[in-house]
Amino acid sequence: MNKKEFDLLKEIPNFVVFYGNEFYLEMYQKKLEEKFKNENILKLYFDEFDKNTAKTHLLENSLFGGKNILIVKTNKWNKEIEELKKLFKKQLLFYFLYGK
Repeated sequence: MNKKEFDLLKEIPNFVVFYGNEFYLEMYQKKLEEKFKNENILKLYFDEFDKNTAKTHLLENSLFGGKNILIVKTNKWNKEIEELKKLFKKQLLFYFLYGK
């Protein structure tokens, strides 16, 4: 899916992997944060990623009745993400992959 197709989506999927140019990654992160500014967002950057923290955030109910959103920014693919994406239905996981 390219930028134009993503921008035309009426509903954002529960799990999205973003990769590519750092400029676009930052742009999409800002768009998502603005779109979901009233939701419960947890951001984990590079080496702070912890599967248990991520899992707890995605599985617990939001205190405000909305969605729990996890944003992971890293420079390597983490196999634990595959396990996490199977655990939730209403929550959102955005994975930003920097580098090659």
